[in-house]
Amino acid sequence: MFYSKKLNILFIASPKTGSRSVEKFLSAIDPNGEKHGITLEDRVISSQDMKYGVVGHARAFELKNTLGDDIYNSLNSFGFVRRPFNKLVSTY
Repeated sequence: MFYSKKLNILFIASPKTGSRSVEKFLSAIDPNGEKHGITLEDRVISSQDMKYGVVGHARAFELKNTLGDDIYNSLNSFGFVRRPFNKLVSTY
């Protein structure tokens, strides 16, 4: 996960989809972006706020529930999906 207030983006990281490379690229664009938390004007979102206890690989619905519809919908959120067959082969 990567959150940038400056760029108004939320990258939702799915495991085994090159998320670390994307986070590294986004960090180069905005060094003040956050990888494992979201700092809002009124609160800080951390793993403790997540249903499954993980903010770095939190699901989109979890982030939306935690942030609220207004904040989540105001962000440009994106993620990558990997073809299941390719993911299976690469883990073998």
